[in-house]
This record gives sequence, C-alpha cells and structure tokens, in this order.
Amino acid sequence: MTGDEGEEGRRARRLMERAHLGEREHAAAASGAEREAVSVYRRPAAASPGRYLADLAEVLVDLGTPLTGRGLAVEALPLAVEAVTIRRELAAASPERHRAGLAQAQDCLAAVLAAIGRPAGGRPSGGRPAGGRPGEGHPGDGRPGP
Repeated sequence: MTGDEGEEGRRARRLMERAHLGEREHAAAASGAEREAVSVYRRPAAASPGRYLADLAEVLVDLGTPLTGRGLAVEALPLAVEAVTIRRELAAASPERHRAGLAQAQDCLAAVLAAIGRPAGGRPSGGRPAGGRPGEGHPGDGRPGP
C-alpha cells in the first residue's frame, strides 16, 4: 500500500469521526462529512479492496441510515444497495468475519425500501406482486394463487 492510500484512509476516518460528533448538532454538516468520507474511501477501496472495502461498506451504511431518517430515502437507496453488494461479496469469501456487517447493510437497505414504500421483498406497499391483482398469488412466493 502506498502512503497516499494510507493518508486517504486516515482522512476518511477523520471525516467519519467528525460526522458522528457533529451529527447531533449539525445534521447537514455531518451529512456533508459523510459524503466526503464515501468519496475518499472509494479510492483506497479500489486500490486495496482487502483492506478498505469493508470500511467503504460501513461508510455507505453510515451515510444511508441518517439520510433515510431525514426523509431522503430515495437518495440513500443506491448507497444501501452498494453496501449490501459489497458485504455479500465479502461474506461469500469470509462468512464469519463479515456476517454481522452484511446483516447491518441489509437492515439499512430494508429501512430505505420501507421508507420509499418498497418492502424488502421487492413488492410495492400493499402486499401483492407489482402489476398483480388483489388476492393473486405470485409464483414461488409460497402463497396460494387464484
């Protein structure tokens, strides 16, 4: 790892610490610091995924969760999806090490989807398949059809 990657990682950690400390007092400033941390983490995660990819996923969740809480779930959706994608890849390679992080990312994604009216099963609110009629089952979902 080069010195630049190490410095970027340290800078991103400082930004996240600043975001967490300022979150209670200045939500917008905290969000800006978190966004900058995501941007900063992308470079070292690309250059050294084994070292920084889990950190990137954590930062994505750390940004997506408060965005959802502030009514910006649509903005949080791509962050949560990316965090789950990263965590799934990491958990596939090392389940014991990354299972908790995957669960955290999935919880974030579920909260985002619920906030925008798309429960985690991919169905719009209302409990039926997209384009389906009330009472109509969906192949493979375990519920009876008409």
